[in-house]
Amino acid sequence: MKVIDQIKNAKKPLFTFELLPPLKGNDINTIYKAIDPLMEFKPAYINMTCHSHEVEYKTRADGLHEKKVTLKRPGTVAISAAIKYKYKEWSKDAKVKTGTHDIFIICNQADKDEVVERIMKRQELEKRQDDSEAVVRNRLNVYREQTSPLGEYYNQKSILKKIDGMGSIEDISGRINEVLLAIVE
Repeated sequence: MKVIDQIKNAKKPLFTFELLPPLKGNDINTIYKAIDPLMEFKPAYINMTCHSHEVEYKTRADGLHEKKVTLKRPGTVAISAAIKYKYKEWSKDAKVKTGTHDIFIICNQADKDEVVERIMKRQELEKRQDDSEAVVRNRLNVYREQTSPLGEYYNQKSILKKIDGMGSIEDISGRINEVLLAIVE
């Protein structure tokens, strides 16, 4: 069944989530650890984000820049197959019966400077060139100008669920879980 058919035919709100493949060399168990606590919500489907190559520019001894293309994440097909195999009982039940559906948007509200600080810590660990402070602040400004105004629209439709995005990962995950449990029950 196609995702659009699942959405059209749902009797109740659908819970889904998106995963990013782990960096090459990391164990598939990192994905399972991320999925395990979410399975209680009986996701209608899991979206695996596809990441193409990443480009790095190295400065050569002669001062010229050399473009180096690297694939830092494995392909999504193998990971998707591993997920389907591991959660085969779920994958049998991941079909949605016909009916109407509701959509809910969860808005994780966090202080802008805190978000920048978190991403700077991630940049230190992953050495991502696209995580400079200037780039992150620009992303946040674009979000504020272009995406954030949708919040009022969703709020008027009574489908916006706001959570406090400050605190530990465990605290924030707990708040998200509370909202999701209230929606899917």
